[in-house]
Amino acid sequence: MHGWSPRFRVTPPGGNPYELDVSAYETLSVCQPRQAPTAIGQETINLEQRTTRRAVQVVVDMVFEFASGSASEAELINLVLNPSLDETFVVELSLDAGATYREVIMAPEAPKIVGNIAGKNVGSTYAMSWACVVPLDHYFAAGAGGWA
Repeated sequence: MHGWSPRFRVTPPGGNPYELDVSAYETLSVCQPRQAPTAIGQETINLEQRTTRRAVQVVVDMVFEFASGSASEAELINLVLNPSLDETFVVELSLDAGATYREVIMAPEAPKIVGNIAGKNVGSTYAMSWACVVPLDHYFAAGAGGWA
């Protein structure tokens, strides 16, 4: 995980924010950011194709494997996943133990309950992707654990 230390901060409407440190979950098996440039394609008057790069879109992929009846699974669902479905809540993600938070939204296809753990009929595997709401104006060193 390159030393990532993911935490969620959720702010309910008119309420105090709360944090959930998911780096403490033994069940977090993947936490990997992806950085993709956002670009605008344009066609010139000479019918040439031009691309203007605007920013860097960051998406963080996470995979959790929970044993059946896990308290961590219920905590993640109740404190992060369900509030992320409500537009009045603000969900933020930090990869650097709370030093820098970025507002995120869950990707439309997430979360997926991929299946049972290791093909056995116990537990659940959740795969999800969180996209930063505001694109960055720079790349960060993913291997070094940089997030700012």
